[in-house]
Amino acid sequence: MTTLAVVLAVIGLGIWLLRRGHLAQPRNEIAEPLDLDVRFDAVFAETVGQRDELIASRLDQVVVRQVPVRRLEPVPELHTVRLCFADGTRMFGRGARPGDLGVLSMLVAKHIVSPTRSRRDGAGNHLMLRVEGRREPVDVVITGLDQPD
Repeated sequence: MTTLAVVLAVIGLGIWLLRRGHLAQPRNEIAEPLDLDVRFDAVFAETVGQRDELIASRLDQVVVRQVPVRRLEPVPELHTVRLCFADGTRMFGRGARPGDLGVLSMLVAKHIVSPTRSRRDGAGNHLMLRVEGRREPVDVVITGLDQPD
C-alpha cells in the first residue's frame, strides 16, 4: 500500500509542476545561419583561451618537476602524437619542424627525455625537451590534453 502512495505522490507532484510551468519546455528560436556562425566563433574564441591557459599550467607543472617523457603514441590526427609522461600526464603534440616527432620517437625509446621549459606564442604552447647526450633540444607544440586510459 505504501508503494502505491509514493507513486501517486510523485504523479501528483509532476502534475502540479506542469501546471505551474516548472517543467514547461523552452521554446527554441530558429537562428539565422550567419547568427550561428557569430555565436560559434565567440564561443570558440572564449574556450581557446581557457584551453591554452589549462595547457600552460600543466606544462609548468611538468617542467618544474622535470617529469620525463616515457613514450610517444600515435593518434588518428595527422602529424600528432600523444606524449606520455612518467607521472601519468598525457598531452597531444606536434613537432615545431617537420621530422621532429620521428626523431623524438626514436630518442624516447633509447634516452631520457626531460622537459626544460615551456613558452607560449602565436603558434600555441611549446614544450622544449632535452634529450640525454644531445645538445639541441626538441621543440614540441602542445595542442591539447589527454586523460589516462
